[in-house]
Amino acid sequence: MSTKTAKDSHWNLVERERLITYKSKTILIDDFTHLQGSEFARIVLLHRDSAIARDKYEVLNLIDVTGSSADRLVLSALKKTATDTAKYYKKAAVIGLQGVTRVFLIAVNSVSHMGVEPFETQEQALEWLVETRSPP
Repeated sequence: MSTKTAKDSHWNLVERERLITYKSKTILIDDFTHLQGSEFARIVLLHRDSAIARDKYEVLNLIDVTGSSADRLVLSALKKTATDTAKYYKKAAVIGLQGVTRVFLIAVNSVSHMGVEPFETQEQALEWLVETRSPP
């Protein structure tokens, strides 16, 4: 049995962020699955702190919110995180949106100008993240 608790911030963040390589590109996966209310907001703000501390630019980011539900507290945390960290991300995609989280994506994109794109599957999101298009 683990002695880790929900209040162990470092453990929660380590468990919810990972790097993968997909088609020779490094992608940061943020696992925001199965979170509710204040715990969701807390994990989002931990992610913000981690992104600022990492201080890396041109990051490709896949965010999974499957099974999570959001409220005003979460929306506030998402807006703050997106606004404060937008400069670090080249592209960001999200999967698992349903209900009010779809509306929240519009609000977050409007304040952060990140242009986070929603996808139905992880495969679709990964393909979009690694695609390169030449300017017209």
